[in-house]
Amino acid sequence: MTATISTDIKRINYKSDFDFVARLMVSATDGTITDIGFPSYDWEMRISSGCNGYTQFVASAKGGKLTNCMNDDGQLRIICNNHGLRVGKLYAEFYAYLPNDIYPDGEQLVVNPQEIGIELVADAGDEPTDIEIQLALPFIYDSAYRQAVSAGYKGTQEEYMALASMLPNAVETAIKIQGSADSLANSAETIGGAIDTLASTTDAINQGANVIKDNADTLQESATIVKTSAEQIGANIADLQASVSSIDDAVEGINQGASTIANSVTKVETSATTLEGVSATISGSATSLSESATAIADGANTIKNSADALQENADKVGASATAVEQAVEPLVQASESLNATKQVFEMLSSEWADGRRAIATALTNRRYPTEPSESFYAMAQKITDMNYEEGWFAKLGYDANDFGGILDAINFTLELSKAWDANGSTPNLFRSSSLVFFPKVNYSNVLLSNLFNACTSLVNALDIDAPNTTNWGGLFSNCSSLFYVGELNSPKATSFFGLFSDDRNLRIVKSVDFTSATNCANIVNNCVSLVYARFLNLGKSTLTTYDFSGALVWGTGGEENRQSLIDSLITYSYDRASNGMATATIKLSANTKALLTDDEIAQITAKGFTIA
Repeated sequence: MTATISTDIKRINYKSDFDFVARLMVSATDGTITDIGFPSYDWEMRISSGCNGYTQFVASAKGGKLTNCMNDDGQLRIICNNHGLRVGKLYAEFYAYLPNDIYPDGEQLVVNPQEIGIELVADAGDEPTDIEIQLALPFIYDSAYRQAVSAGYKGTQEEYMALASMLPNAVETAIKIQGSADSLANSAETIGGAIDTLASTTDAINQGANVIKDNADTLQESATIVKTSAEQIGANIADLQASVSSIDDAVEGINQGASTIANSVTKVETSATTLEGVSATISGSATSLSESATAIADGANTIKNSADALQENADKVGASATAVEQAVEPLVQASESLNATKQVFEMLSSEWADGRRAIATALTNRRYPTEPSESFYAMAQKITDMNYEEGWFAKLGYDANDFGGILDAINFTLELSKAWDANGSTPNLFRSSSLVFFPKVNYSNVLLSNLFNACTSLVNALDIDAPNTTNWGGLFSNCSSLFYVGELNSPKATSFFGLFSDDRNLRIVKSVDFTSATNCANIVNNCVSLVYARFLNLGKSTLTTYDFSGALVWGTGGEENRQSLIDSLITYSYDRASNGMATATIKLSANTKALLTDDEIAQITAKGFTIA
């Protein structure tokens, strides 16, 4: 067969398994190209993606063992499974190990590297099709032909290559003959095994109904094996006849193989004689099958007796099951009662934990810091120690019997609130007053700047919802008794200048929204007691410096306080880096900065902030 070597490139995803037919094309001295089919000599193909071959995939045929390849109807098919090759054009080095006595190892190694027309790519590649490449192997057969001529061969080079291409088929035919002989031997062994199985069946009948059924199945399988063996023998004869025909054709082209083929024919004749003995054995097996059937019938009575005994045992088991069922019922009831008790216990446990947290929070809000993990005894002791002179009212200048003073404080707040203008015309209404009780009025549209400045008696400031107010500067500055501030809804506020300045007793700020902040100078100046504060949306505005260094103990005193620091700097801060904004600086006291781990500082930095 003559052909032209193709230069088309086939693109395949580099992670995919693939296979292709490699047509080995030999160039003769006269310029003709011949397809030699599957090589008859040992060979090896080393495939790499790139001419340097850092990663190689190897297919070979050595000593009759095929690796990553197959003989596909006389053609060489390479199978690239889990190949590990990288992206790039594939190159192949074809190593031909040609028999040649002039070399010390009896072989002449001929290596031919070349691009094979396949490219591994990272994308989907071309649509899957059968791939066929052509490898040019110059000089291999030309050299062998010259050696044949020097040894006395008289034919042309083309006739020699055609004759040599028949060699693989001749070898394959010889292998088939040997395989057929082995198959005949295996068939005889199978029939012998079936006869042994029939003999053992008779001894097993007395073991009961299940054993007899298994033996019957075994007999059926044995009969099937006998039938299959006979069919296989017939198929083997057909294969032998085809093999003989192939050998007759091959003998004309391979003089050296004639002796081997003649020996194989002799083996075939011997196998035919063996077939006659196998047929006689099959007849004997049929007789044994008939005798086994009689033995099975004799075992039927044994099966019936066993069935009666099983029924009697079943009745006893039924009675036992009833007794067990009666005994289990009280256990089920007890289990249900136990589950109900468990649910009550879990509910009480939950209420117990909630109660501990509620008591701890109440004590903390009354200036007696308490953790939920503390014992009830410790909590009770703090409640016992609590008195007006040292606790809440003493800070405001009242004693235990001065309830009139408390009413006066409430009335004072009420009288001031009567003058409140929700539209913002009374911005200094509460400033520098003796306000004790925080007024819950409409703050949504008023000017909040310095509204509670210097209210030295104010202890608790509740939530303020002012979504449209822009100036919150000095709102609570110089409130020397202020302890707690609620949630400040301030999304449009630009100025927070001195918001909590000089509030030395301030401990808790629930939240402040810094979405639009442009001025936060002195916001927590001299806040030496502030341990809990949540600042929302830090970094979302154009402001590049947030100074919280005046909050000397922010985040200390427990995990809940530290979490308010993490929420402010990480959880609820704005990601400036992802939104292309300049880096902003956050100033912290030494005590607060020491609370941050390296990982947390890395997270803050990744969002576009620098801790100073």
